[in-house]
Amino acid sequence: MTVLNAEEQAGEADRGCRDLIQKKIDVLIINATHDGAAAVLNKAADAGIPVITLQRGVPGAKVVSISGPTTWSSGARGPSGSPRS
Repeated sequence: MTVLNAEEQAGEADRGCRDLIQKKIDVLIINATHDGAAAVLNKAADAGIPVITLQRGVPGAKVVSISGPTTWSSGARGPSGSPRS
């Protein structure tokens, strides 16, 4: 397993992902912090690398899964104070 931290810097995240794609990793799991990540995530998907995003989706990205909190699990409450359904 390889772990990279781009410190929320889009350019650094893009370079790190491109490097991992060149290394032909088995799967890319990413907590993308910007919508511009779609281009590099699609390069991974086009290279046959399954892409999983954490916390949020990335518009236009070809991902196999989005993993993150739901309204229910993050404790959001409806107007009456009861959990939203």
